[in-house]
Amino acid sequence: MSTPAVEPEAAEESDQLPAVFQHCCDVYTAMLEKAKPVALSEEEGGGNMIVYEGFLTQLFKDLRLSVPYFTSVTQELKRMGSIRQLRRGGGQAPSQWELVKAPSEELWRESEPMNKPGKSRMDILEQKVRDLTKQVNDAELPELKAIVAELARKVL
Repeated sequence: MSTPAVEPEAAEESDQLPAVFQHCCDVYTAMLEKAKPVALSEEEGGGNMIVYEGFLTQLFKDLRLSVPYFTSVTQELKRMGSIRQLRRGGGQAPSQWELVKAPSEELWRESEPMNKPGKSRMDILEQKVRDLTKQVNDAELPELKAIVAELARKVL
């Protein structure tokens, strides 16, 4: 009994997603498995948000992802609007991240990856301002508006 031949991918090389995209999906899924719903106050709009609290460095080790992926994966998840840092960790203190939406091919392709070759520091900062502006327009949170205004002053 022979196994059927695997058809080659029809997509061109430029259409294929890089490995870091799959790592983003894996990290988000692992975060989601450990996340808990947190009730928002009426001032914050009510409802719930899904929050991961833990040590991302340990999560990366558990997923057997090498240390160099840490920065690129977290940057790309933030760029896609999949996660938002609520509290920075360090030492014995765990970090807190809101899980906003699962990474998808559409979100990945919507804007250019941060680490695309040839991007200048200014290109990256401009993209961050665009991303933050989109978050402010989507969420209309006063604290995010202040962050965007501060970033815009620094960039412009």
